[in-house]
Amino acid sequence: WPAISWSSIDYEGDWKALNYKAKYFFSTILISIIEKNGVLEFYIINDEHKNHLANLSIIVYTFSGKIIFKKTSAVEVKGFNVQIIDRLEKVKLVDKNDLSKTLIKCELKTKKKVLSKNDYFFLKPKYLNIKLPKFDYQTIYIDGQYHITISSYSFIYQLHLISSDIRGV
Repeated sequence: WPAISWSSIDYEGDWKALNYKAKYFFSTILISIIEKNGVLEFYIINDEHKNHLANLSIIVYTFSGKIIFKKTSAVEVKGFNVQIIDRLEKVKLVDKNDLSKTLIKCELKTKKKVLSKNDYFFLKPKYLNIKLPKFDYQTIYIDGQYHITISSYSFIYQLHLISSDIRGV
């Protein structure tokens, strides 16, 4: 029977939202952001036994899409290691912007692929000032597959798509 549970796959074998998040938190390379006394520490955790040369981008956005801080650094991600890549003062990152309308997006990537991503909110989700999203979507059927394009005109937090009559990932 369909019900709320700890299962990450439904009774038809389709992924629930949890499975997409589990794919992230079981990744072998993670970016972790921890705030201590007004300073944000950016860690990279690498459970692989190999090194990677990559770029770490740290971008602070307002929910309206304005970039208020941006930094990209070349890093050597050491194998089977936890390392602090950067420390940044919160006040320098957000300036006078409203913390309830601000987020950090981090991405660690090589020339060939994205190794890890992480978003950081300065407040707990219940304190975020998120407006009702405005968006359009388009569905196109090509070669036996449906392709969905979503165009957002505002910040959308944790978008999850559900189809009542078509299965897919």
